[in-house]
This record gives sequence, C-alpha cells and structure tokens, in this order.
Amino acid sequence: MAYGIYFILLNFARSKIIGQVRRILIIEDDPELNRNIKKALLSENMDVETVYDDLLAEKTLDESQFGCVLLNINLPGKVVLI
Repeated sequence: MAYGIYFILLNFARSKIIGQVRRILIIEDDPELNRNIKKALLSENMDVETVYDDLLAEKTLDESQFGCVLLNINLPGKVVLI
C-alpha cells in the first residue's frame, strides 16, 4: 500500500510542485524505498534530504525548512509535523 501512496505523491510532485518546491524531506524507514524516491526526485533537480526514523525526522524538521515532506504514514514511532 505504501508504494501506491508514494506513486501518487511523486506524480503530484511532477505535475504540480515542480518549479515551486525545491527542497524535500523524505521520511521513510525502508532503505530501498527511501533511495528510490530520492533518486526519482534528484532526477527532477530537487534538493532532497532523507531520514529513516521519527527521532531524526523531528530533529531535521526543527533545524531546517522544507517545501514538501514525503512521510511514510506507517512509520514506527511518532512524527509530529506541527
């Protein structure tokens, strides 16, 4: 199911966000999926940062600003985006 979610988000990014958002944070605990999403976004000349767990995600969000966050909604732990 997660693959379908990311497929939709990547298609949305391609059609609506390109040109407006350049800095994207990927929060995904599956290393292969994380790499594949990053590779796809880098091919669109996006500035991409990746994290693999909730603690690093919160730290990264506190320290940096992103135009878009791709979040695995089934990520173990708790990620607060507010």
